[in-house]
Amino acid sequence: MDQVTARRLGLVLLAVILLAALAQLFFRTPVQTDMSAFMPHDRDRLQTLLQSQLEQGPAARVWLLALRGGSAEVLAGASRLFSHKARKSGRFSQVLNGQQQLDDATRKLLSTYRYLLSDRLQPDSYSVEGLHRLFLGLLEILRSPLSTFSKTLAPRDPGGESLYLLQKLMPKTGAVRLEQGVWMDREGTAALLLLQSRVSGTDLDAQLALQQEMSRWLEAVREETGIKGLKIQFAGVPALSLETRQRIRDASTRLGALAGGIMLLYMFLVFRSPRRVLMTALPLLTGVIFGAAVVSLCFDGIHGITLAFGITLLGVAIDYPIHLLTHQHPGEPLGRTMKRIRPTLFQGVVSTLLGFSVMLWSDFPGLVQLGLFSISGLFMAAWVTDFVLPRFGRDSAPGELPLLQHVPGSTGQAGVRIQLVLVVLILGLFIWTLQDEPVWSRDIRSLSPVPQEIKEQDGRLRAAMGAADPSAVLLVEGRDAQDVLRREESLQPKLQKAVEQGLLRGVESAARLLPSIQRQQERQSWIPARQELVLRLEKALADLPFKPGVFAPFIDDLDHSRSLVPLTPVSLQGTPLYLRLQALLLPTSEAVIGVMPLVGSRDLPRLSNLLGSAAGEGVWVFDIPRETARMMADFRDDMVRKAGWAVLAIVVLLAAWLRDWRRCLAVLLPVSLAVLVSVVAVLRLGQGMNLFHIVGLLLVTGIGLDYALFFSRKVVSADEQRRTLYGLVICCLSTVTVFALLGLSGIPVLQAIGITVAVGCLAAFLLSWLLARPASQPLACP
Repeated sequence: MDQVTARRLGLVLLAVILLAALAQLFFRTPVQTDMSAFMPHDRDRLQTLLQSQLEQGPAARVWLLALRGGSAEVLAGASRLFSHKARKSGRFSQVLNGQQQLDDATRKLLSTYRYLLSDRLQPDSYSVEGLHRLFLGLLEILRSPLSTFSKTLAPRDPGGESLYLLQKLMPKTGAVRLEQGVWMDREGTAALLLLQSRVSGTDLDAQLALQQEMSRWLEAVREETGIKGLKIQFAGVPALSLETRQRIRDASTRLGALAGGIMLLYMFLVFRSPRRVLMTALPLLTGVIFGAAVVSLCFDGIHGITLAFGITLLGVAIDYPIHLLTHQHPGEPLGRTMKRIRPTLFQGVVSTLLGFSVMLWSDFPGLVQLGLFSISGLFMAAWVTDFVLPRFGRDSAPGELPLLQHVPGSTGQAGVRIQLVLVVLILGLFIWTLQDEPVWSRDIRSLSPVPQEIKEQDGRLRAAMGAADPSAVLLVEGRDAQDVLRREESLQPKLQKAVEQGLLRGVESAARLLPSIQRQQERQSWIPARQELVLRLEKALADLPFKPGVFAPFIDDLDHSRSLVPLTPVSLQGTPLYLRLQALLLPTSEAVIGVMPLVGSRDLPRLSNLLGSAAGEGVWVFDIPRETARMMADFRDDMVRKAGWAVLAIVVLLAAWLRDWRRCLAVLLPVSLAVLVSVVAVLRLGQGMNLFHIVGLLLVTGIGLDYALFFSRKVVSADEQRRTLYGLVICCLSTVTVFALLGLSGIPVLQAIGITVAVGCLAAFLLSWLLARPASQPLACP
């Protein structure tokens, strides 16, 4: 096969690959925006359960709304109209705004089962003494002029168990007050609503459709009330998720367009040739398309952050065509230029790919996507630079490089003393910074792209609605829902003691809403048979001024309670209480987990000691902030270890390639110092290091090795040295520009990578230039 045929077959192969990649991207690539992709997925069972409930559980489907822009009377009317439209739409399983928080059917059910559900009842409640105390208390209440107890209710429910249950089971609404029959904030400037959608919390397209429909309802309410200034504020998990998605999409589009435009302009200013600019763009475009298609094929989609990260290829892969074009001498074919620089270029590419390979072994699916995207994209960009560009531009003469004549014909290699000063200065600054600043960030919430202002606004509305997130939860595992309810009931005495001691402000549990079947049957067993109950009642009322037979309804209800079938979670389906039970009883494939939010927890170690043996196996006190920090720290340490192995592999390969320990040291030293400079910059900016800064340091290592290898390669003339320096200046400026844009993206994950790499690459270039040690002999082609 001759060279022409081989070249044509190669170009056909490239075209086929690109067409297949484009087809994959356009027809089979949904863009994902779920930030959980950048959370570790190889968690233990409880961590997995909590994460899945945060993403897909009932809490992930709850919208918190605030209507503003009118008087309290106007807002109350708007709340009723809006709630009516929401209920009528059938799009929500729950619509709560303070109007009859428990519907008539639920109130009737609670009244019927009051003697099985009330936790105030004791085994002696139906003894003569217990009944006598009950009627004495009723008499005192009825005689009080301030009493609100209904006299019509007394014959049927003298103990007021129905009212007690209604008060106990009403949602705690924090600073919410009931005004004109609806929820209002404390200031009376906003009507508050809580809506639970029927669609999954992860179906953001459906949630967006809901948000748009709610905005249309608001327009309709404005027209019906005539209040044009009426506004709506969205909060809750769906609202924050949609805000996150929109910001990621905006950043991806904005950064891609801005970086692409800047790089095209920059390349035109450097090469002054449209053909040469096209030659620099070809490896980048093919790399991005191929990398995105590979990720889409492996993950059935691609994350928005991965797409935004794709612009980093502009800062890395563009180095390859720049090296080729700037090293071309007048009259020299590009194929010969590539043959001359291929050994060094090959070493730089392999070192960079080794650095990125660490992400492939990450427990973060998002990081795996980033690693796969980068490796496949850079590989394709390097292959196009090596195979296609020399043929694409085989007849082209070098473009004009007007600034080349101003570049010095030697490296900036500093003297030994200056080099030692540099090393000592950077090491000293690094050690001083470590002593002065905390190294690692432990706040996983800092990775959210939602601005702090919006998160604080969401938090204020949550607090007003009584939906503020607890700082800790008690997890109770059982074989089924009844097993969980029984175990939660056994913990209640100790938890109540913890509240009394000030260790907690409160505890929510499924058992508080619905006792176990065993507990309901136990309360049934306390109720005597009808004949015995009548005798006890007569004795208890003997010296009290109640009319004979007035409590016959009370006797009838108690007798009926003896034959009731105990309530179960299924019995509550279709009631407002079922919504709360869903969030507190979480079924898994193997068991059911009861979630007991510990509100206002102050001393979890003391709480664990207080629970002691009462907890037993299958009960865990789960400190959310501390457990999250521990989980992130574990995966961070694992990532650091893997990065260490990757660095070791790079060092071994460099030693095998260079076969000169002095030159090997000259290559590794500036890169190592550049990594330290990046860490110092991040810490001095007040940002603790996280996993994504480590990703950035891997990039600094790969790019810095490319600089150091080219600075240390053997050159035969001052012109070649000048071209090397000129090419590396262009590479450095393009890389720093692209990653500086990432640092300004507003997406914390991309900001961490952008700032780290921009600072590190600039430092790597300067240090490699100052510490360069050119080879004494040409390098052999691998």
